[in-house]
Amino acid sequence: MHKPSLIGLGERELLTKGISLTTNINDITNYLKGYDLKGVVLVGHSYGGGVITGVA
Repeated sequence: MHKPSLIGLGERELLTKGISLTTNINDITNYLKGYDLKGVVLVGHSYGGGVITGVA
């Protein structure tokens, strides 16, 4: 099981104004590619729902 954190939130909190929904979508997409994960089930809550929709 993988549980990546979104950049700018939680343990990956960075004080940068340039973090956007697109940043988070790209971050998770790159995470999946980096681990060569395929056929995954994406789960997100609240803002994360927008992220996983963009990733899908």
